[in-house]
Amino acid sequence: MTRRPRLLLHIGTHKTGTTSIQQALHQQRDALRAHGVLLADTARPPWPELPKHTSVFHAAWTGDAAVREAEREALWQEFSASGAHTLLLSEEGLSEPDPRPVAFFEPWRERFDIQVVCLLRRHDRFVESLYNQFTREAVRREARSPLTFARSAAVRARLDYSAMLRRWQEGLGAALVVRDFDALQRGGGLLRGFAEAAGLPAEVPLPERHSNGSPDMRLSLVLRRLHAAGLPHQQGALVEAAGALIQEGRFAPWREVLGADERRRLLQACAEDARALERAHGVVFDTGLPEGEPGQARDEVEPAFLIECLAWLSRRAPR
Repeated sequence: MTRRPRLLLHIGTHKTGTTSIQQALHQQRDALRAHGVLLADTARPPWPELPKHTSVFHAAWTGDAAVREAEREALWQEFSASGAHTLLLSEEGLSEPDPRPVAFFEPWRERFDIQVVCLLRRHDRFVESLYNQFTREAVRREARSPLTFARSAAVRARLDYSAMLRRWQEGLGAALVVRDFDALQRGGGLLRGFAEAAGLPAEVPLPERHSNGSPDMRLSLVLRRLHAAGLPHQQGALVEAAGALIQEGRFAPWREVLGADERRRLLQACAEDARALERAHGVVFDTGLPEGEPGQARDEVEPAFLIECLAWLSRRAPR
């Protein structure tokens, strides 16, 4: 019996080294293809400059059946012409808590053996890293406080990892490979761990790199106030200023904003999901909590930090 080709989907989640993984895959695209793995072309709208499959994300979310079918056909034609045995797609938006990504691939259920690779962060760390990201995204311009953000229905839906994974398993019969992002980083390295989880050829090592890291959480709090006030600003300059102050050692970086009280409440609320992940996928998150974290959530930045940011920016302003 002829073996069906493999569809390998890296679905994220957000803030689990996806940019680093995607850049490494893109760098090794030719080598992967030589070993039978086609990383499909990423240079298609709506964001052809990004090394990920934004065209798949766009097609999955559209209500236009013709757009979805055209995207599937383009991918199939590229794969068929390649002679590869595996079609690899990477897009963290596919892990959104929504049935549309699974529905996009449903017509391929009988065409491919489907494998889904998903990296996860402990729920509280994911919320903070997502908040950091969303305050910096021009499209989202997150303006809510960390607590309001963390308690929102949309964010809580993202924290139901088990439900998201079940959609892929039940909707497509996909084989799931789920890993703890932080455990991979502590172990042999994120890229190596991802390559092993995805079953990529050992002859094509992915170079370790770190991209799109999260800056000091103070910056998130400053940006959220600017967004809330509707004030125009140069985000790049603020990022540079905040980074310089941390690099110079003038301020110890803030990695957390939830506060110890909210962190414990959130972890308790997500405890059953954590147990389900352990039972189904062997993922066991560590139980360590930030040392010295204040009980209340942070939503204000020290005046000294703001003053020094202004001073730094003024020294670089054109005269």
